[in-house]
Amino acid sequence: MSDTHEIHSDVPLPKRRAFGGVVRNWPFQNLHVGQCFYVDALKGTAEGKTTENSVRTSSSREGRGGKRFTVRRIDADRLGVWRVE
Repeated sequence: MSDTHEIHSDVPLPKRRAFGGVVRNWPFQNLHVGQCFYVDALKGTAEGKTTENSVRTSSSREGRGGKRFTVRRIDADRLGVWRVE
């Protein structure tokens, strides 16, 4: 195994994203109490599980500061996210 890495100069640094590298994909900040949005997350697939974990983690993070969200599986294809407080 080689420990060589090519060094580059004059490469612009990408702009920082929200939450240390994660782009906000879902409209948590736009929800009012009682409203919801849906997220495609196919049950039983690796991508679906990753999406579900990401939505649940994001709902917990976005819930700091007095807002509260809950995530429920609607069917095998999607999740629902509700603002409850």
